[in-house]
Amino acid sequence: MVPSRLSTYRLIAAAPLAAMASGATADIVYTELDYQIGGPGDAPMIGGIQIGTIGSLGFTAGSNSNGPERLFFANAKNSPNMGLMNTFAAPLGGDSSWSGGKLARFQAGDLIQLDLGIQLAGKGIGSAGWSKSGGKGIGNFVVMNGEAESGYLGFTFENMGVNGVPSLNYGWVSVSWDGTYLSIDGYAYETDADTGIVAGAIPAPGAIGLLGLAAGAAGIRRKRQA
Repeated sequence: MVPSRLSTYRLIAAAPLAAMASGATADIVYTELDYQIGGPGDAPMIGGIQIGTIGSLGFTAGSNSNGPERLFFANAKNSPNMGLMNTFAAPLGGDSSWSGGKLARFQAGDLIQLDLGIQLAGKGIGSAGWSKSGGKGIGNFVVMNGEAESGYLGFTFENMGVNGVPSLNYGWVSVSWDGTYLSIDGYAYETDADTGIVAGAIPAPGAIGLLGLAAGAAGIRRKRQA
């Protein structure tokens, strides 16, 4: 996504977008995944997922003996029309290359859209630290007491709307991070421009389904063991 446009979107973030117009039906595209990267070792693993025909999101996860241990990053560097939703934060360790901040962590039922406290960036950090015991340190997915941290990442992609005015579409990626392995269970996005999407929302006959509300806020994501 073009940096100048990111600045424009940040300026309008104070005006939240409606999740669904009155009487309108959201059109959501959902894809289930069974993807896992990471693990112990001297270097993290690098991988990614394809978001339909829109673009791709890259992920880095695992151990790193030369830097932060038990790290988890995400990026959209190979898809200039896409952006990740981050919370405002100072650069990681003073490194301006990570000035995008921390990956925003949404829970099932949260509305994903531009709002106060959210910025768009080409990359973000989910969890990193110098502790080998589970990634205690920086990020919104920091592992506590050895328990896996689950949630939804928010992403956007840009479309040229009416009269060439750019518009945004919103989506989510379901993730679970145990401090060593990053598991991705699926993603979804809203096809209606400038319309927020509920974290966990999937297509359902005549309605919008919510992943995991019956199974708890963590969603119905498989718990994998390292």
